[in-house]
Amino acid sequence: MTRGEVAWSRRLRCDRRGGVAALIALLLPLLVAALGLVIDVGMAYAEKNALQTSAEAAALAAAVHIAPADRIAALATAQTYAGHNRPGVTNLVSAPELEFGNWNAGTFTPGGTINAVRVTVSRTAAKNNALHTFFARMFGLLSWDLSATAIATAPNPLCILILHPRHDDAFDVNSGARIDAPDCTVQVNSRNRGALELGDSSYVNVKSIRVVGGVDKSDGASVSPAPVTGAVAIADPYAALTPPTNTNCGGADRIEGGTVIIAATFAFCRGLVIDGATVTFLPGIYVIKGEFTLLNGAAISGTDVLIYLEGAGHDLFFHSKTSFDLSGPTTGPYAGMVIWSDRANTNDHDIYSKFGASASGTIYTPSSQIEFENDVEWEADCIRIVAARLQLDNNSKYKSTNPGRSCANNLGMAKAKLVR
Repeated sequence: MTRGEVAWSRRLRCDRRGGVAALIALLLPLLVAALGLVIDVGMAYAEKNALQTSAEAAALAAAVHIAPADRIAALATAQTYAGHNRPGVTNLVSAPELEFGNWNAGTFTPGGTINAVRVTVSRTAAKNNALHTFFARMFGLLSWDLSATAIATAPNPLCILILHPRHDDAFDVNSGARIDAPDCTVQVNSRNRGALELGDSSYVNVKSIRVVGGVDKSDGASVSPAPVTGAVAIADPYAALTPPTNTNCGGADRIEGGTVIIAATFAFCRGLVIDGATVTFLPGIYVIKGEFTLLNGAAISGTDVLIYLEGAGHDLFFHSKTSFDLSGPTTGPYAGMVIWSDRANTNDHDIYSKFGASASGTIYTPSSQIEFENDVEWEADCIRIVAARLQLDNNSKYKSTNPGRSCANNLGMAKAKLVR
């Protein structure tokens, strides 16, 4: 064999190009499948992130329905907002995937004292909206089941809003007065350096106190937390609301003794004095064109009731040992409001009356001061005050230990908050 033939034989034995080509041909489908699986997994992760965004948007939107625990409205809202974030995908939130419950110490418990909503957004084969795969089908995986969950809590209700923009002592908590409302926010819009006055031995326990101006605090006052000054003023939430009218005079101007049921058919054009009587107000809007007075143990009650004190120069005066247990309308333009004093009325309104535990609604006196007189007891979770000024006199008490439980008239000053 010649030298050339020997060299050619050696090169032939060392040439592996044919084996490599065969190996590549054998492994290529597996490499393509693996690459496809990586792409499918990446798509699944991207979709998981998109579902998380949808869940958070749905939970925040549904949180407005926490206070009334309106499941139907909350579910519709959650479905709408989830859909906004995942257009073209149906049935993202089913009825069991929206839960009202209690958020406490980092744990969500369905039911109980409701202060939170949990929303799960999912794409599953069982719901016929699973994420379809492409390359993973080669391994028998036709779709991914994916889900994401978010929990939102309701904003702390704004229980007291003081509207006067510049008055000193716009909110005056006198010596010995007590406010025990640990979930409530208080807002004072006055920019005066003494906008909020806290007298000696006064006690305030709320979620937060926000003051546009300053605070005049006695050394003996107990306040938790410390008021925040320099706050931004909050607009009157009822500024655009048109007051009710009734020109059909004929309502009695005085009710004395006994048990009486009245209706809102006629306006009380000479005011209304309830003297020692127990009066039930039938549902309706009551227009009182004059003073509104309770005295000598008078007691009033009723549901779906709004009392409108029309005109300037009229007083609301609830004497001591009288009682108030009205709740405002739940629907319509005046939903959530129980007493409204005319915007032109600058007279002070004096309250010695005890509020019933089931009383609910907003007391709205945009140009008047409300004064809770000595020793008055106010214990009603769903009463709100929007007033030009508010004074709690010596030893008067305001207690609202569970204001967010089922209060449809909560005044929001903050947005719902995601907690998980």
